[in-house]
Amino acid sequence: MNNLSLHQMISELMESSLTQSRNHRDCDAITDLEFLVQGISRVISSCTIGREFLQTLREVEGKYIHRATYFGALHSNRRRNMVSEVETVLRRLLLIRTTIEKEIDHLGKFEELNGFDIWAFDGHFQKHSCHAERKENGDYAPVGGIYALDLRSGMVQRVVTTDYDTSKVNELRAFKETFSTKTAKGMKRTIIVGDKAYVDTVQTSIISSKKALFFWTLTAEPPLPR
Repeated sequence: MNNLSLHQMISELMESSLTQSRNHRDCDAITDLEFLVQGISRVISSCTIGREFLQTLREVEGKYIHRATYFGALHSNRRRNMVSEVETVLRRLLLIRTTIEKEIDHLGKFEELNGFDIWAFDGHFQKHSCHAERKENGDYAPVGGIYALDLRSGMVQRVVTTDYDTSKVNELRAFKETFSTKTAKGMKRTIIVGDKAYVDTVQTSIISSKKALFFWTLTAEPPLPR
């Protein structure tokens, strides 16, 4: 697959998902579709700063975007909401294509796991930009998110975004809020794979009250005898 066909495939997926966004608007400087595709290109590119990315767009694709226009779009609350809506629609679309149409199940050969949803939770935080906003004490606020990985389909789901402007929920609280509202009666049996940061409070506050939810993590090895 060449770059052109990959770019076209991504654009078609974004355009299809964009039609279902309530926050979609027509913009002359940077359309919402360009904003989405350029965002993906920015993430997978080797450019370390935004100005370098804009220069690459101009040299490779012949697209000239003013610096203020580009960074202004990145700070738009309307576009942030649009991206969130597109993400939800796109995830459902890809899930249908992978699990239903292509019948993908990476854990299907393990019969003992039949009937279980299996998720892995973890947090990922990014290095701050030199132009990022600072907290009141002058420090940069961490920007990142809590993600859940469906180990059957391989699809990643954003659970919560953590940055200076939005929620500052930590990983443990995001996990608890995701499952605390679900009842054992209406919940499919679920196995959660997590790291050792998930302490006993997770099991006592959620898992012990829901027979449909199981937690799996590595435990610290006992010290060797001297």
